[in-house]
Amino acid sequence: MTDRVLPFRLSRPQALRVIREAAEDTSRIVLTRHAELRMRQRRITMKQVIACLRLGVMTEGPALDIKGCWTCRVERMVAGDNVKVALAIDPVAKIIIITVM
Repeated sequence: MTDRVLPFRLSRPQALRVIREAAEDTSRIVLTRHAELRMRQRRITMKQVIACLRLGVMTEGPALDIKGCWTCRVERMVAGDNVKVALAIDPVAKIIIITVM
């Protein structure tokens, strides 16, 4: 795991690079309880979420939230489902999955 600090401004290409790096090292991905519940309800698998992070298009963000995390949404058609992942990039470059649609 890297201990780098995210820049004050985070462009879409920079955010996508961090997201894609985390998708390759899944130990850097954290699911919230809410995201786990929504995945079960919507029958979206972790494989679909990872594929979305690896190959998806950023449709919102990145935007800095009040906790100092960069938030964004990534979207991708995976296995016939349009998967949308709302996530936060924390200062130590972990990806926190907030919800899955």
